[in-house]
Amino acid sequence: PIVEMEQEVLCAMDELRDFMFRSVYITPASMAEEEKANRMLEAMFNYFRAAPDKLPPFFYEIAKEEGETRAICDYLSSMSDRYAEYVFSSLFIPKSWSL
Repeated sequence: PIVEMEQEVLCAMDELRDFMFRSVYITPASMAEEEKANRMLEAMFNYFRAAPDKLPPFFYEIAKEEGETRAICDYLSSMSDRYAEYVFSSLFIPKSWSL
């Protein structure tokens, strides 16, 4: 047997989906944040492309077996938002010097 939604429920789901895309997912603010995230990922990709030996050991082994591009993409795609921010910060944001 085929499982289907009732027409009324399907219409409500479609309306909710349309609202979410119009009002939550695709807004000027979300587009600006998406651009920042894209630049952050591009910077990290370029960093690891120039220095694949800086990849974590697991991903460095992938780089040797399947190529650097694959390993870097796998590493970046495995990151949570918070971890990506941490890695980006550790690579590109200077630390304060202590005297």
